[in-house]
Amino acid sequence: MVNNWLNNVLSLFFPYRCVLCQQRSEVKRDLCLSCESLQTIMPASHCSVCAIPLETTENSSLCGECLLTRPHYRQAFIPYIYEHGIRTMISQLKFNARFVNTDLLAGMFLTAASQQQLEAAEALIPMPLHRRRQSQRGYNQSLLLANAIGKKWDLPVASQYCRRIKHIPPQSGLTRKQRVKNIKGIFEIIREVPYRHIAIIDDVMTTGSSVNELAKMFKQAGVKRVDVWCIARTVKN
Repeated sequence: MVNNWLNNVLSLFFPYRCVLCQQRSEVKRDLCLSCESLQTIMPASHCSVCAIPLETTENSSLCGECLLTRPHYRQAFIPYIYEHGIRTMISQLKFNARFVNTDLLAGMFLTAASQQQLEAAEALIPMPLHRRRQSQRGYNQSLLLANAIGKKWDLPVASQYCRRIKHIPPQSGLTRKQRVKNIKGIFEIIREVPYRHIAIIDDVMTTGSSVNELAKMFKQAGVKRVDVWCIARTVKN
């Protein structure tokens, strides 16, 4: 009761304001309902493995790339397309330390996951940053998201089992073939993994080459099932 009273008093003096439109939010969070409703959700017609949107009316098709070569992960669950406000929120978190966006993005992910009855993993593995990149940024946004999701679903966040041992420049602008070549050997499993089912947490999936490489490493280490959970997916131009 005391906490409710305190929250009500604080909301009068420090109202919630939407991180996107800067208007006062009608709900107790820094994202208004109007801006949330404008985000592009993943269409029903998408690849059942890598989640890339498809030009088909079927809901469980595989894309051509997954038909040709199945990824090392079982399934990617990605509720949003990387555009509009979602892109802004992720960029703010990733490059401008807007940590308030962590809980907002995690909450949106969990709402979508609950609606889809997503099967929970035994542990969450945040996509690791190379020590040079993390030193420059000061934090790993994937670890922040994993912590927020793990707290809500009471799942352990296990960042101690792998590391990124190769620093590569940002891969934007590269072809898929170039990306795949670049990420070879960038991860290392550094201790025995006790889990049979894990989910790799990342903010955005582009080609999926990095998460696929990490999934391969965990499968080689004895993990039976690897899923990928991301907030958003880029679309092909």
